[in-house]
Amino acid sequence: MRKISRGFVYFFGALGGLLFGYDTGVISGAILFIKNDMSLSSIAQGVVVSAILLGAP
Repeated sequence: MRKISRGFVYFFGALGGLLFGYDTGVISGAILFIKNDMSLSSIAQGVVVSAILLGAP
């Protein structure tokens, strides 16, 4: 079995965190337009954001 280096694991862990943060930033900008187009309540906004974040990974 091949051994995986720590740097490899750290790199992809950091990359995952970076992409998750980027996705969160994009959603926070997009939710303003989604809210106006679909006339969402605050609960519906939370459902939309959580559904998008669940689909991100």
